[in-house]
Amino acid sequence: MDDPYTFRNSGSSSSRHPAGDNDVDVDDSNEFDEQMQALEHEERINGPADLYAVLNLDREASDEDIKNAYRRLSMTFHPDKHHTPEDKERAQRQFQEIKRAYDVLSNPSRRHIYNTYGAEGLQADQNWDVSSQRTQTAQEVREQFERQQRQRLETEAEQLVKSKGEVHVGIDATAVFDFGRRRGKLARRVASANNGFLDSVVFPEMSHAFVKHSWETKVTDSTDLTIQGSVIAKNGVGAGTIAATIRNIIDPTLWCETTLQASGKSGSVSAKLVKNLTSEVFGTAEATVSSFDAPPPVTLVLGRKLDAKHTGFLTYRSGEYAIGGWGDASTAGSGSACALGIVGRSMKGQWSCELNMGMSASSLSLGLFRSIGWGIRARAALAVGTGIGISTSISAEKKVTKLDRIGMSVEAAAIGGVSFKLRFMRLGQKFVLPIQLAQQLDIKMALLATIIPLCTALALDRLILLPNRRSRLAARLTKLRQDNADMLESRKQEAMSAVSLMAQQVARKRESEESKNGLVVMEAIYGLLPESRFPRGSHGGRSFSFMGGVGSSLNGGNGVSTPPHMVEQDNGSVESITGGAIVTEPTEEAVKWIDVTIPVQALVLNSQLYISGGHSKAHIVGFYDPCLGEAKKLRVTYRFQGKLHQVEVDDSNALAAPLRAHYVSE
Repeated sequence: MDDPYTFRNSGSSSSRHPAGDNDVDVDDSNEFDEQMQALEHEERINGPADLYAVLNLDREASDEDIKNAYRRLSMTFHPDKHHTPEDKERAQRQFQEIKRAYDVLSNPSRRHIYNTYGAEGLQADQNWDVSSQRTQTAQEVREQFERQQRQRLETEAEQLVKSKGEVHVGIDATAVFDFGRRRGKLARRVASANNGFLDSVVFPEMSHAFVKHSWETKVTDSTDLTIQGSVIAKNGVGAGTIAATIRNIIDPTLWCETTLQASGKSGSVSAKLVKNLTSEVFGTAEATVSSFDAPPPVTLVLGRKLDAKHTGFLTYRSGEYAIGGWGDASTAGSGSACALGIVGRSMKGQWSCELNMGMSASSLSLGLFRSIGWGIRARAALAVGTGIGISTSISAEKKVTKLDRIGMSVEAAAIGGVSFKLRFMRLGQKFVLPIQLAQQLDIKMALLATIIPLCTALALDRLILLPNRRSRLAARLTKLRQDNADMLESRKQEAMSAVSLMAQQVARKRESEESKNGLVVMEAIYGLLPESRFPRGSHGGRSFSFMGGVGSSLNGGNGVSTPPHMVEQDNGSVESITGGAIVTEPTEEAVKWIDVTIPVQALVLNSQLYISGGHSKAHIVGFYDPCLGEAKKLRVTYRFQGKLHQVEVDDSNALAAPLRAHYVSE
């Protein structure tokens, strides 16, 4: 005997990912970022309806799937299937949308444009030579569209330049925290009555300033040019450097880079070559020429992908060396070193470990980078070596707005002392404020430099930034709803019209499913859902008290209830019928979900239900968006083989039923 739960949906030949059968990766974005991304997504999709959603198809659907979906919908919404002028007019509007979706998706060229560029591509497609589209390959269509887009971008801007800037202002605050020096100043103030209060105050001093700016542009499709300049001033002495780098992609596995650098009266030329030897092995060679008196130092790197998450590499640095009489033999070997390292990656970040062994010094370095939630990326590093002693650093970076990031770091080293850095980044520009706190390694100072700024940053975020983000989010959501109010109302009316047109056919389908003990949708709701009446029990399954059948009050006894929040009662509340009892629902202003029992039952075919994914379900025939800008879900409660089931999926996820995982005990 065949398993009744074997899913045999004929609606699409593509692979399925039913709800509840797959693990979902966890995004480390903070709540604000997720909400802003959802709003941006809503702003993009609230245009023309998603054509795949209209036909309830996956993007991988075959030509036969598209034809079958079009035929099924035509049986319900073709104007000739209806008799009254009002129904014909409503069916005509719905059928035009279905026909448009079919015309685009059944045309290979236009479907490729839509899959790649969306509705914008179809609009641009109207200016093309339509007569040639059916004879073009998908690649030719793509190239034609890209040429048109490139011409439009060239008209808007003659040249696209990527600009990056960086400003460092160094502050020496060691005197501020040198309590011996402060006591000396205070004693001198007491000794001299003529000295004012400011004479006893120790102020930080500017130690240096550094400015760097670069811009990058494309010379050809495979060649980039980067120009970079920098200047530094320290202790009244300044210096500047300018460099030009040309990077050329020779083929998909080989690229080279040449850099010319000038600083004062000196200059250098460096060349770098990177080659993917196999799909898992790569090599890098780099040489720098700063003088013709000696051979150029060379750096060689050989790396290999150990597995999906780990990469190992071996690095050799030649340092200074001599070839016969070329070079100083007395300094040969200086700077020569060999390093062995490994890098591991995970969903949240990466770690690294490198052992460096050289003629003059050896060291061991450990590094960790990780997203820790709340939009924060943290880094930590530790290095121990014969030449550097011990060096540690810890840093954190937070996304404040879509374009802005702030960060701070603390570095403590045997050579260099303790320093604190504050960073602000916007687009390609960066401002860095390094503050020297101690000239020597001071553990107490390093701890204070970590704890105090961290607590200050947390207080600033909770008391100022978070309320500001919530205010901006609320304002943007309000504007989005106001701007789309007419469109939302229009789609709501279209959905209600579609539900009305399909009601009788759905009633017959429901009766057919009931007669063979098949799949009968008891309730389907979509939007910002209320808590399920069937919560998970402590034993891991679901248990609840189910009284009678859901939606037993029908339009004319057809077994399909009217969406509850679409029927307004005189007292301002909404009533629906559940198990033969009238249940009062909140008013429409408070409700953020809609009843979609009828359109979901309409999608049942031979006791199988499949709702495609990869798009918002608000575009499915009979659906609309009840809570624009908020995360929506679909919950379906159904009977199959006389047993009750329930499934809940996110807005863009596919749904397949029946599945044993959906069973709930009554």
